[in-house]
Amino acid sequence: MIARDRVRLQIGDTNTSSPLFTDLEIDTILSERANDVLITSADLCDILATRFASDFDFKWKDGEFKKGSRSASYAKRAIALRTRAAGGGIASVPVTRVDGYSQETSTRDTSSSSVTGIERSPFGSDDFEVPI
Repeated sequence: MIARDRVRLQIGDTNTSSPLFTDLEIDTILSERANDVLITSADLCDILATRFASDFDFKWKDGEFKKGSRSASYAKRAIALRTRAAGGGIASVPVTRVDGYSQETSTRDTSSSSVTGIERSPFGSDDFEVPI
């Protein structure tokens, strides 16, 4: 599958009878972004968010007009694509040194609920650490 088609899949531009972008438009952004599919897709979602920002949604049942829900969807998609491009949103957890300079660490001050702590090996400070 060529990069342009992968971009179309990422942004949901798969209706061949009414595409959101021309091949030339996608190829231009791809070349500006060194053929990075995720970043190109995010840029195109930003363009779509701008394009649809002034559109109204109409709810027939309630007779209600609402502005910009399609735009908001593309803006959220752009953020998700950029997060994936940056490594999938993997976050690091800060470690607090107990005395400021030793290898002993404390995870009490971390805000991540997935961190349970580190137990030091009884065989010395140069050995590996085992998650508990």
